[in-house]
Amino acid sequence: MWGVALFGLVLAADANLPPGYAGAMGYVVPVLLGLWVRSTAYPLAVAVAASVAAVGVRLGAAPPAGVALWLVWLNRGTALVAIWASAAVVVAYR
Repeated sequence: MWGVALFGLVLAADANLPPGYAGAMGYVVPVLLGLWVRSTAYPLAVAVAASVAAVGVRLGAAPPAGVALWLVWLNRGTALVAIWASAAVVVAYR
């Protein structure tokens, strides 16, 4: 329950931040909640949802003036690495 609420909060924040900010890094926190959830599928399911959300939020948005498109996608790529690394740590820890 808390994971869903936190995921929704991160999604809302990420969608409202201008492109170029690393708002997708917030998706790591719901993944790390998997350390306290008994289900081994939880971190992987959240990582998949976070990956879709991190990419989907920025697909239709053009970067503001002065922000290069490559920087926006570099931030998203870095967030995807952090999301999946966190999921791997949680699964390995379980």
